[in-house]
Amino acid sequence: MFLRNSLSRLSRDKVDNNVMMKALQRFSNPLTASYYVAAAVKVARSGHNPSVSTTHTYTTDDLGWKSPEKSETINWPNWEDREHRGERTGTLPYMSAEVLTSSTIVLPPDGEEKPPFSHQAIHDLESFLWVLVRLCLTRSGPGMGMQREFVLDQRSAQYDQGLIDVVQKCFNGTEEEIKNYKRSFLSETNSALFEKNVVAHFHPYFEPLKPYVLKWWSILMLGYKYRGYEFYNIHSHIKSLLKQAIAKVQLDETENSEATIAAIKKMDEWKQRRLTTFSQYASDVTNPETPPFSPPPSFTTPTHRSRLS
Repeated sequence: MFLRNSLSRLSRDKVDNNVMMKALQRFSNPLTASYYVAAAVKVARSGHNPSVSTTHTYTTDDLGWKSPEKSETINWPNWEDREHRGERTGTLPYMSAEVLTSSTIVLPPDGEEKPPFSHQAIHDLESFLWVLVRLCLTRSGPGMGMQREFVLDQRSAQYDQGLIDVVQKCFNGTEEEIKNYKRSFLSETNSALFEKNVVAHFHPYFEPLKPYVLKWWSILMLGYKYRGYEFYNIHSHIKSLLKQAIAKVQLDETENSEATIAAIKKMDEWKQRRLTTFSQYASDVTNPETPPFSPPPSFTTPTHRSRLS
């Protein structure tokens, strides 16, 4: 009862009893559990989730938490006896700030101890997100020859210093620059800063992906802060999100889409140029021409010719 009363003060959204049970399974403190539920519901409500509405009563399935009848009680891992061993591995531009600093950055709820750092699957899923973010920032669509090079030219009307700065700080800078910039996002428990400084610079072609990228980031932040079901089942959460995104994007990608038509046209032009180049190369190899200043080829030396005659 205390948990439900606390939740009602935090959010107008309704949840069923199974959600309460699962939250208390993670946190023995009812107040902390209510904060966790409110945060999880907020993430579930974001983006394009067709299964929920403002009057919806949220279930464990809506939150991506396995229902009690589908799984046994989770034995939450204890990392107190774990130590970081070996060297850090990863590709620098896509690594999480926690991995770069080998420290836990996102603070837990009040009353909970800050866990020691340990490289987890959630860090890998954050890296995967940064790969997608870079594509959305630096490309104008699918295929070859789609780099946004025009934004680098100060004489161009499309010159974008903000985009250049975010790409530099997130991916092309020194390790210290990348670490500090990404750390600033992990210090925020909401996606506002991430949206303003990064997602806002996506090329218009990737506009349909924005809500899903923001939700992906929110899921990561929820996992980092509460270390609940999102933290330990991060793959299933992101996989579900990607399925939603693919279905929605495919629905929007009609032949009447201006962005799609432009992208297809550019791809066709690039393919035609490549085919022309290959055809010319094949012709040169098949029918080599002898330079006019070269003597005709001789298959025998003068001595050989005299002996043959």
